Amino acid sequence: MEPRAAGDSGSHHTAAEQSNKEIVAKILEDVKSYNFDLAGIVAKMGDERGPYENVFLIECERMNILAAEIQRSCKELEAGAAGELQLSESMEKLQNSLALSRVPDRWAELAYPSMRSLWSWFDDLGKRHMQLSNWSDEPTTIPMVTSINYLFNPQSFLTAIMQANAQKTHSELDKLVIQTDVKGKYEVADHARDGAYICGLFVEGARWNVSAGQLEECGPRDINYPMPIINCRAIPREKEEKNGVFKCPVYRTTRRGPTFVFSASLRTPPKFPAAKWVLAGVCLLMETDE
Repeated sequence: MEPRAAGDSGSHHTAAEQSNKEIVAKILEDVKSYNFDLAGIVAKMGDERGPYENVFLIECERMNILAAEIQRSCKELEAGAAGELQLSESMEKLQNSLALSRVPDRWAELAYPSMRSLWSWFDDLGKRHMQLSNWSDEPTTIPMVTSINYLFNPQSFLTAIMQANAQKTHSELDKLVIQTDVKGKYEVADHARDGAYICGLFVEGARWNVSAGQLEECGPRDINYPMPIINCRAIPREKEEKNGVFKCPVYRTTRRGPTFVFSASLRTPPKFPAAKWVLAGVCLLMETDE
């Protein structure tokens, strides 16, 4: 039985190597176009470089850095598998992560908080790249609706909203806050008159009544409820709405705590005071469990 066992082991090893080669080849094919010409984009902007444009450029730069690392490490692993390079500890870690369908640590460090498995993560990365690519066609005009969950740094986009308002109204930035007005629809026909439209949020622990425009108790199977488009705008802190409003924490992932982004103002009916939603652990998420 020993010879057959040894043969099976060798066959399994060969199959695993072939699988890794296919995974690496697919990854390289997917990310080969993930590179933005930053100099070209800056030239398109001309002198119209404001808070939103700065956010966009930083997002493109971070995408370039992440894509470059993915390509570098995968090509290095290919060379190691071909015997052109000696397998290092970092290459072995990358190989193991890919085999287990996990996002490699180094990629995660350069990316954003996420609980996704490898291929779901790549699908999400592709959507992020598509949003930036569409934005790059007209870099001086923000998207009609920005998928805030597809940004490396969503806080910077919210800051840009306040900076743009501060410049327009000659207000002090530290005296402004973000006001969130939930629209009763999932599509819009034009840009927001004030601030910016965002999407990509899910409410956990409750549901949003689109017609009534307020929070409600969720059903037994309502785990994550997609939120309609939200208008984020900057207002003076003293004008912030407090009555009939729940300051809902927004997180990047279901891990919550360390992925906090900001607090969104959501309307709640008199029979459901804000304290109810606090006790229920209600929050908004940018990424749900797969």
